[in-house]
Amino acid sequence: MTYIKSISDLRDKYTKKENVCNGGHPTKDGYSTKADSSLEENNSLIGIVELKLDEADIMAEKVETRYSHKQVFGKVRKIINER
Repeated sequence: MTYIKSISDLRDKYTKKENVCNGGHPTKDGYSTKADSSLEENNSLIGIVELKLDEADIMAEKVETRYSHKQVFGKVRKIINER
């Protein structure tokens, strides 16, 4: 759900709002854990994700091969660890 607040409200109550977003846990090192973006940028990112999910659905209809959770995330971890 999108919450729209005024910039002054965010500035004046940032720490309190961040703690709410973190489930009541303050950040350990004082650095922010949130990033602000414009609605246009957010919609653009969501659009890309939706497009990729649609592509995956189409491919799943065409290909009989299925992979388990272990296979998929094992391969992802391997690629990340090789970097």
